[in-house]
Amino acid sequence: MRTKKASKTPKRGRRPSGEPSGKDALLHAATASFAEFGFRRSDLRTIAKAAGVNASLALVCFGSKEGLWNACVESVALQGRALIALLEQIASGDGTVKERLTQVIFAGAKFNATHPEVRLFLTQSASEDLARAERLVQEFVLPLYTTLLPLITAAIKAGVVKAKYPAPFFSILINSLSWQKAVPALINRLAPDIAPEDFAELIASTAVSLFLHDPAK
Repeated sequence: MRTKKASKTPKRGRRPSGEPSGKDALLHAATASFAEFGFRRSDLRTIAKAAGVNASLALVCFGSKEGLWNACVESVALQGRALIALLEQIASGDGTVKERLTQVIFAGAKFNATHPEVRLFLTQSASEDLARAERLVQEFVLPLYTTLLPLITAAIKAGVVKAKYPAPFFSILINSLSWQKAVPALINRLAPDIAPEDFAELIASTAVSLFLHDPAK
């Protein structure tokens, strides 16, 4: 008697309890695909397969690949707004300019370590198309810059940051806190005493040492 082979076609009907909905699974799979392969090299059938759903569900929920990408932008922006709210709280809180900017740097590094898909989605999408890059600037980069601008300006005025303009410093700082997925393991190969799980905190402390100074007297 032959044993029937398991079908690779996603099952129809309700998903098991505890699993994300088909729509949420599609968003997660699509964000990962767009982050790794970009918009042009991602396709709905492969995304649906990774999500464990039928490809037709992607069209029902999002209308098209473009609609799915827009939904991913909104999902990423939602996570970004949570980060921005935290940074705004730090920036307007107690402590010296240097202390608050230090907290901002550590919070940014922690976010990048715990949400790698956000960083990868932003960098990959922005590098593909000018219109997509502009959308991401409006949704994520500009609100982040606007939130940190008063603190960075105060830091420059106090001599904590040795820069003439806030925007270039912001750009350099953000890029220093954004690393590719393989970098922690690579650094571990170069310096075995640096464990990959300690990389984010080490990057943050290094950025503080390099970029922040004692206030000018």
